[in-house]
Amino acid sequence: MDKLMSYNDGMPSRFPHTIVFDDFTETQLADLFTKLVTDKGWTLDSDRVAAIAGKRLARRCGKKGFGNARDCRTAVESALSRALLRPAFDPEHPCLAVEDIVGLRPNAENNPKLKDVRQFAANRHYCFDLFAGAAAV
Repeated sequence: MDKLMSYNDGMPSRFPHTIVFDDFTETQLADLFTKLVTDKGWTLDSDRVAAIAGKRLARRCGKKGFGNARDCRTAVESALSRALLRPAFDPEHPCLAVEDIVGLRPNAENNPKLKDVRQFAANRHYCFDLFAGAAAV
């Protein structure tokens, strides 16, 4: 706001009052997340789902572009989209799980690149063993 007012000397006199909206707390963000989810007819797998969402949203508080409810709504929409893609999703009882917020735990089945990284690391370890053996000779 200060930057906007600095562009024209007459601006501050035209807008003498500034309203500052504080960011929501982690608890408020978690509560808003829960409300947005339940308003869409969904449930939460556990209280941890909203707590994790609130914690992740609160990390962005105070940063440029953070928009409290807008960011919370975006997080809900992303989580719902991920939930719909879950193999175990039940459309009769739509429910958000922790994995819909944080993603799946990386493993070779859901992340083929992880398999490549593990294979690379194994080969690299083998190479170090070869170099260590060569130095000892």
